[in-house]
Amino acid sequence: MSIDLTRPSLFRSILYFGLLYALFCFREYGAAQAFGVGTADAAMAGLMPLGQWLAEWFAVHTVWNEIVSFLLCLLNAFYLTRILARNLIYRERTYIPALIYLIVARGYALSGGTIIGLAVAFLLILAFDNMIQSHGRAHYSGYFLHAGVALGLAPILYAPAVVFLLLLPLGFMLFRQNGRNVVIALLGYLLPIFFASYILWGMGDDFGATLRQLFASLVTSASEGGLPGVIARMGPWDYGLLGLLLLLTVTALVQFGQNRESMRRRALRGNTLLVWMLILAVGMTALPGRSAVVLPIVAVPLAAIIPACFNRRTGWWPNLLYALMIGSIIGYNIYLIW
Repeated sequence: MSIDLTRPSLFRSILYFGLLYALFCFREYGAAQAFGVGTADAAMAGLMPLGQWLAEWFAVHTVWNEIVSFLLCLLNAFYLTRILARNLIYRERTYIPALIYLIVARGYALSGGTIIGLAVAFLLILAFDNMIQSHGRAHYSGYFLHAGVALGLAPILYAPAVVFLLLLPLGFMLFRQNGRNVVIALLGYLLPIFFASYILWGMGDDFGATLRQLFASLVTSASEGGLPGVIARMGPWDYGLLGLLLLLTVTALVQFGQNRESMRRRALRGNTLLVWMLILAVGMTALPGRSAVVLPIVAVPLAAIIPACFNRRTGWWPNLLYALMIGSIIGYNIYLIW
């Protein structure tokens, strides 16, 4: 009887999720630093005032930090999995996206800045959900209004998330939206920024303070948050894991290119939006204000794209790649603990 590791049931997926999360939490208490993401100061890079206040509050209230982080991670992982299944992004239902999201979002980063990244990732998933639901429903403006508000809230927490504004025009073109929905989505995006500016103005600051803080957070980097410092602290495990994720991502993108002609229209447009989301997320990591917060955000498109390597694939090599991915992250975290 052959063993298929790439098709875990819901029960096994939840079990694996819980065990991996417990390992990652144990590593955070046993290791001083992971994946070169820097110190707590570096984790604060790029945060807006609201994001800084939340990060500082959760840093003091560590129990609530762990509870909310777990709930957000669980919500993001299985909410994204549900969206992919409901819209038939893959030809068969799979729970692998939930595990990949957990591995990228929590397998490397320290908890100091991760909770803000998880919150921004939830907003990104929410925007993606509303965009893909707008397929064939241009008469209803609510979907892109909700997507605009979600994307507008993201840079209020974490400044580099402003790059995802470009998802709105991409969504307009992919899902054939009319001019009314375009205007409503852009107004929805500006609404959180307007309210943040109004609150600061009411507290005695000028109305443009939010935009100035946004720009300052984008161009200010932490003392240990630069890309050369990250590369200098990387070891063999880091390079191996990154190489494996890169291999899986490239393989999935190649398969998407080969199968795009046979895809349903909704799945094709959804996958195209995910590819652009990945490009923007990777581009976000090059901004000076990026930090450990980016990992749960980058995990969103990766968790949605990589499972294409395993979907409807049989034989030994999908099992081998899946086992390498799970085994490598377990070995990496045990190595950091010891």
